[in-house]
Amino acid sequence: MNGHDNKYGFKLFYGLVIVCFMLLTVSAFGQNIKQAVAEAIKNNPRIKAQQSQVRAAGLETEAAFGESLPELNFDISYNHVTDIPEFKIPFIGSSVKIGTYDKFDSGISLKYVLFSGFARQNAITLKKQMRKIHTIGLEKLKKEVAFQTIAIYRKVQADKIEKAVLSASGKRIENQLKRTRSLVKEGMMLSLDTLNLSLALLENENKMLVVEANLQIDLQFLQNLTGTNTIPLETLPVFKDALVSQWQKQKNEQLKLLDIQKNMAETSAALHRSAFYPKAVVQAAYRYGKPGLDVISNKWMDYGIWGVGVSWNLFNGRADQLKK
Repeated sequence: MNGHDNKYGFKLFYGLVIVCFMLLTVSAFGQNIKQAVAEAIKNNPRIKAQQSQVRAAGLETEAAFGESLPELNFDISYNHVTDIPEFKIPFIGSSVKIGTYDKFDSGISLKYVLFSGFARQNAITLKKQMRKIHTIGLEKLKKEVAFQTIAIYRKVQADKIEKAVLSASGKRIENQLKRTRSLVKEGMMLSLDTLNLSLALLENENKMLVVEANLQIDLQFLQNLTGTNTIPLETLPVFKDALVSQWQKQKNEQLKLLDIQKNMAETSAALHRSAFYPKAVVQAAYRYGKPGLDVISNKWMDYGIWGVGVSWNLFNGRADQLKK
């Protein structure tokens, strides 16, 4: 009983070792199809360029939004004049100089566009739509690379299977040829039978050369796509991949692009129409300097300024109409 248990335990241990070795071999020398697609998307230079465009469009959107926020400025200045106005007092014969040779000024100002004819809102929307176009282009490019990688991955697997089939067929023909030659020597078969088998073996070898060349070309193409030394797993190809189904579930990118391009045309037209509206701006400032507002006393002083301005371009030679 103990001997039987030891023998069973040894077989179980041996089986576990074999399984572990197979798993290590697969992880070390092969990549599954999802890993190959992930590497292709990660290393594709066109995808990297498109990702840069998406990031740039995102920054432009943030910049457009930043332009809609209040504008805060700080300034400081010093000016010196060589001459100032002089006021002569009649009948007295004396004169008084009005102003100062040196002027110091500093301040903080705040400016905010209350109404721009919806120009800023439309500008932000336009940038967002442009970012969506780049994003959809990125997804479309990823799908193209993924489908291309899946197709060539399966092609390499098919090449390997065809090579294995031809190899087994060649061995079968060689064994049959050996047996036939032995029977010919014994006078039990004709030499013509060996000739047919030799031709079949030669044809099989020619097919093997073609398949081997195709395998090397397809494998190199796959490795160029993934940017790594990708070696597909030795698994049978299937007619329907779960990964292909996952990509096919996404909405057609071309339809998305048409929708966004239509919206962009409407937004662009609205942006041009904003030129027909008046613009309203509110601004305020805190100033500190010498002489300040009191030029005669010539002292340091602080003061505040605020105001609202409205501008409306009534006519500019139909330039805005022609831009529509």
